[in-house]
Amino acid sequence: MAGVGRFLLSIVLVQLIEYEPSDAAQGHCVWYGVCSNDTGPLNKQLNCLYEGPALPITSDAMPILQKYCPDIAAGGVSCCNIEQLRILDKNIGTALGFLSRCPTCTDNFIKHICGMTCSTSQSDYLHPAKVEPFNSTHQAIRELDYHLSTTYMNTTFTSCSSVQVPSTNQVALDLMCGEYGSVFCTPQRWFESMGDVNSPYVPFQINYISGDEPVDGFTPYNPPVLPCNVGINVYGTNWAGWLVGDRGLARRRVGRRRDKPAAHTPTQYVCTELRG
Repeated sequence: MAGVGRFLLSIVLVQLIEYEPSDAAQGHCVWYGVCSNDTGPLNKQLNCLYEGPALPITSDAMPILQKYCPDIAAGGVSCCNIEQLRILDKNIGTALGFLSRCPTCTDNFIKHICGMTCSTSQSDYLHPAKVEPFNSTHQAIRELDYHLSTTYMNTTFTSCSSVQVPSTNQVALDLMCGEYGSVFCTPQRWFESMGDVNSPYVPFQINYISGDEPVDGFTPYNPPVLPCNVGINVYGTNWAGWLVGDRGLARRRVGRRRDKPAAHTPTQYVCTELRG
């Protein structure tokens, strides 16, 4: 009987040993829900620390998630609730307004927002660097480390670097790269500016840690992205890639044509809708 008991115990131990690495390999949430009592003019909201599995997407949250993060929505579970998604929907409008002339750029850009806000495997690349008590049962995340692929950062930056904002007659990065402007902006500086808590649009500090190799147990988030000359489908509308002026790529005539800029002016790009 003692031998049988030891045998059964060994089976249980093997099952536990096998389960833990599998769970860790799949990743889990680092937050869920909003934990903030901010009553200041900026009303910055912090997320609640939650280190558990992704939770079912509610019916009121699904439309927003399908709009911005369809791949996550398709899985039926996420690490964000309706309150977080409403904040996302409100805050992301400014950035998308600056970048909207190139849907390929916006599609690339929003992927790292989805990965941070709602992905089911946040713990693979996100680390709550600073947390603070919220109430007797919850803690709020004040600072976040985000391990993000250098390849993703570079490609996304390139696809967005020349997007124009007609209302201000500026390049989008003049408005999104802090003190550097578009001239001195780099991929790292751009993302650092977007993670600066001193910005009115950033609710907590986000430390972007770039790299393409795992470090300290974290694997950089590396979603698929497209170069700016490749067209995409957005909300059922086909969009062409950028029309390239004088960088040696073949010019495509789709939708409206823009005249090639003079030799002494910077190269201009235009996103055009594929019609018909």
